[in-house]
Amino acid sequence: MEILCKGLVEKYPTAKIFFFTRWNCKNFKGSDSEKVVDAMIEVCGNYSIPIFDCARKGSIYADNDTFRKIYFQKSKNNTDTAHLNSKGHDRFLKVAESFLLQY
Repeated sequence: MEILCKGLVEKYPTAKIFFFTRWNCKNFKGSDSEKVVDAMIEVCGNYSIPIFDCARKGSIYADNDTFRKIYFQKSKNNTDTAHLNSKGHDRFLKVAESFLLQY
């Protein structure tokens, strides 16, 4: 992540660069997934790259089976926790747009 952010800033010094973390997941608190999200936030902060914490502020509840059935792409045993369907994108659009328009 450090190499990526440094390279993006160097290669595209006038670009608006943004990052979004992963969604939350089952047993997120204290997990490796939480550590990855926190590391992303720290690294982006070191480069003044705005990052949105989808895991904690995204209003996408990937850890909930019923929520996934409605807002995520169909998958075997309803296990996809990454890919929103059309309804999911519509739901997240307002959140993402609000974040991006700050900049």
